[in-house]
Amino acid sequence: MDFWQNELFVTLHDFEPGKDVTEDSLLERLSADKRTAVLIPALHSEFQGAAMPRIIAELSQCPYLHSVIVAFHGETKEQYLDAYRRLCTLPQTVLPMWCNGPRVMRLFEQLKKEPNGVDIIHFPDGKGLSVWKALGIATLLADYICLHDADILTFNRTYPAKLLFPLLENYGITYSKAYYARLCRRHFMGRVVRLWVFPLLSALQEMHPGSRLLRFLRGFRYPLSGEFAITSDMVMNLQIPAHWGLEMGLLAEVYRNVVPQRVSQVDLGFFDHKHQKVGSSDNEGLRKMCRDIILVLLAALQREEHIIVTSEYLATLEELYEATAKRLVHSYAIDASFNGLPHERAAEEALVDRFLEVLENFHREFATGSLKLLRKSLPNWRRINAIDITFRKQLLEAVYADIEEARQSVPM
Repeated sequence: MDFWQNELFVTLHDFEPGKDVTEDSLLERLSADKRTAVLIPALHSEFQGAAMPRIIAELSQCPYLHSVIVAFHGETKEQYLDAYRRLCTLPQTVLPMWCNGPRVMRLFEQLKKEPNGVDIIHFPDGKGLSVWKALGIATLLADYICLHDADILTFNRTYPAKLLFPLLENYGITYSKAYYARLCRRHFMGRVVRLWVFPLLSALQEMHPGSRLLRFLRGFRYPLSGEFAITSDMVMNLQIPAHWGLEMGLLAEVYRNVVPQRVSQVDLGFFDHKHQKVGSSDNEGLRKMCRDIILVLLAALQREEHIIVTSEYLATLEELYEATAKRLVHSYAIDASFNGLPHERAAEEALVDRFLEVLENFHREFATGSLKLLRKSLPNWRRINAIDITFRKQLLEAVYADIEEARQSVPM
């Protein structure tokens, strides 16, 4: 337990874990005039696991939420109907959005054909794309939107309340991000954050000691958390990546759009969710996540700090990353020993080596000229409005049509 604050934005600590003080205060404030929504990106497979049923049960005890929007990705109508069946018991207004369903996809095909239209279809399916689509309708339904992943095994009803709190208390906060302790069966988790993001940001800061962007990113205690709350007005300005660099890309967009004094991070306590495999190539699992993250980071530094990435630059980054990551492994080993926790130091150092391979492969690809750092992000929703001011409304109507069809098909 500490009182740590950085000099850029506020950190909200949980000094009384398990006590619902924050939520109780919100119950009195939200019900009157605050339109709030929780948005959850979910695959059909996640409805079959242990986390989503718990999330649904906990959300049923959140009267301070007006809407529950699920950015659903499923391959068949039967999968969508199954998701609807599980969600329709919630007391809030529930909108399962079939993000890759025929009605939604037809609208994006039409958007591509509009004068000055944009091609959303070519972006690969993924969490970022589903979140972006659902944010389009969420901005019509709520003034404050809270996003949560669908694999949180420890989810409880206080999570959305804690994230929404700083936005709703007239503190001027427009973006609130979660942080937490990743412990599972007394083992340190959060491998990509601990062994990739932290040492990578540290290495980059050593190379660019005056970078305001890196100073901002290093202020977050869990930069890869998928849980945050945001105002609808701010959502309209964000350009986010469609791939696994979503969280880092979103933080870079927050930096670009608001002053740090309007940002907060909130302690959600101990946290557990799905554990990804490392992957045997840079196109799988944690290795793909690492590759997408370095791509987003370097693109953001090019855009915001005007750095020039060269082959020599990446060689230096490799050396600094490896040295910093190995030092952090040593620190984690001591911390684990102090708390009487197991720590597999050899396994963590081996994982650093595998993450280093991602950076080395990235370097080789860059050297051949086959890698473009400034990968195109999804357009912000203000641009979509400029193309067709009615598009978000059409998208919402398509979601309502899918829901009505599901209602008729699912026996109650």
